[in-house]
Amino acid sequence: MILRPATAADTDFVRELSTEAFAAFGDYRDLLPRWTAAPGVSCWLAVEGDRRIGFAMVGFYFADAARTWVYADLLAIAVVEEARGRGVGRALVRKAIDVARAGRAHFDVRELRLTVAEPNERARRLFASEGFVVSDEDHGHYDHGQRALRMSRPVP
Repeated sequence: MILRPATAADTDFVRELSTEAFAAFGDYRDLLPRWTAAPGVSCWLAVEGDRRIGFAMVGFYFADAARTWVYADLLAIAVVEEARGRGVGRALVRKAIDVARAGRAHFDVRELRLTVAEPNERARRLFASEGFVVSDEDHGHYDHGQRALRMSRPVP
């Protein structure tokens, strides 16, 4: 498996996997491909041979009104069903951590954040094992009603 930057040719893959992976939480079919084109957002694909098996999307945002520091946000992460449980998600999370760390060359990036649905225990366990902790912040609910949890970890 390799991790490579997504290209415009990967938009349909991101759209279709988003539709499947996030269906329980809302309709992300058009939102996630739009994010890939937004300034400050990068998308990375996990690829085996010529087959795309997952993606992670990371954006950078100013954390305060004075624009003195930045946080990275793992906006989305998904793995095709038949590749789940094989370490692909972990590799993508670690890539997101590396991308956040690389952002420190340009900004004062202090933390990497993400949002996860409270019932998504498998993802929450993965994120916790990579140093993410749940914050007390009320982060609302997904379109289908699941409580959205904010998790974060420092960027060393």
